[in-house]
Amino acid sequence: MAFYAADRTLTVAQRTGNSGPWTFNTPRDGAGNQVKLSGDTRNNIAMSIDSIGQLHIIANVNISAMNYWRSASPTDPTNLKFANSLVIPVQVNKNGERTDGEGFVSFPRFLTDQNGVLRLNFRSGWTNASMMFSYEFNADTGRWHNPVGVGTPVLNGWGSGGNPNHGVFTDEFRYNPADGHYYLSYTWQRNGTVASAHTVNMIRTQDFTTWSTALGEPITMPALHSTDAAIVAPVPTNSGLLNSNIKTGFDNTGKPTVIYTHDFEKKTAISVARIDEKNTGWNISTLTPWNERIDLTNPNNFTKLLLGSGTTHKMPNLTVSYAYQNEVRELTIGDGTEIGSSMLISDRAKLVGVMPESLMKTEFPNAAYRITSRTATSDSDTGTIILRWEAGAMIADGSEPNPKNYPQEGSTLLFSVAKK
Repeated sequence: MAFYAADRTLTVAQRTGNSGPWTFNTPRDGAGNQVKLSGDTRNNIAMSIDSIGQLHIIANVNISAMNYWRSASPTDPTNLKFANSLVIPVQVNKNGERTDGEGFVSFPRFLTDQNGVLRLNFRSGWTNASMMFSYEFNADTGRWHNPVGVGTPVLNGWGSGGNPNHGVFTDEFRYNPADGHYYLSYTWQRNGTVASAHTVNMIRTQDFTTWSTALGEPITMPALHSTDAAIVAPVPTNSGLLNSNIKTGFDNTGKPTVIYTHDFEKKTAISVARIDEKNTGWNISTLTPWNERIDLTNPNNFTKLLLGSGTTHKMPNLTVSYAYQNEVRELTIGDGTEIGSSMLISDRAKLVGVMPESLMKTEFPNAAYRITSRTATSDSDTGTIILRWEAGAMIADGSEPNPKNYPQEGSTLLFSVAKK
């Protein structure tokens, strides 16, 4: 596992099996220095293992140069080699600043596809002008490459691809076993504000080389914000569309769905978009489970209502997991196929696995502001691996409430396995 320690140092921990001592390693950058978390909470850690057992890590990136490590051999995952570029050669201006597409990396995500190929997706650029790249790792040669061409993004809202510039925000790729495609839903952001998000889109691919709309119309890469064929719903700016609340799923027939939250009749609503029976367009049903409108001009509301996943089919209905004011809940939606026929059946607290009290008890009962329990999980052959820690409010752009009140020593990182 990988984490930022109490002093913000990037740390990789390893042990054999579910018992025994941990060994710790602090990866070094190109200058031989330890890596310290900089910026804010969005500097996430992405980590995966390829088909021959090599460990891959990207960390401490938020509109910054690529920070990538790969283990030197499959048998020694803690011996990590650093690289500041993967496909695009490093380019700098006269001031020594990066100007290439891997010089402005955010939100890296690894994906192992159905053939065992390791893939990497990341955003390049800013919130108001950015691209999304998708890379492929060749375990035989030990090299990354871009299936659509060096320097060519899958989505482009920056520079000539913007016209005017737009930032792009994506969901994760979702694989559909019904048709063998990977689906990606996304939205554009007109300027640096969350409230400027607009337009729900979806594209798909089988091989990450050739792409089409969800309806099967071929697309030449990159797709732009003006690629109308990819549009699912033309939601305008300042309409309550949240870039993190666009999720891909599938219905009971194997067709893709997109769910998203937005303003509707002075309330925050959820819409379910589904391909029609003739495969020529989208049917959209809008539901209003909540009796309020969440104002996205207030940063404190960004995490008030978060969709956890796209639709999951449970015959004969669809379900959606979400969190509202930190309570995990589940919507059950009638599986209608015509416009407006999807109906809300229930909205209730979701029964989730209960961890032992020893894992959930807070270390900071007298904290000056709310500290919440956070978890990360991963499935293994023996069960579900759970990491648990405590954290304060999300730090965005260096701002947080009462930063001096958060315990400087950090919290204990707990590791447990829920056996199958």
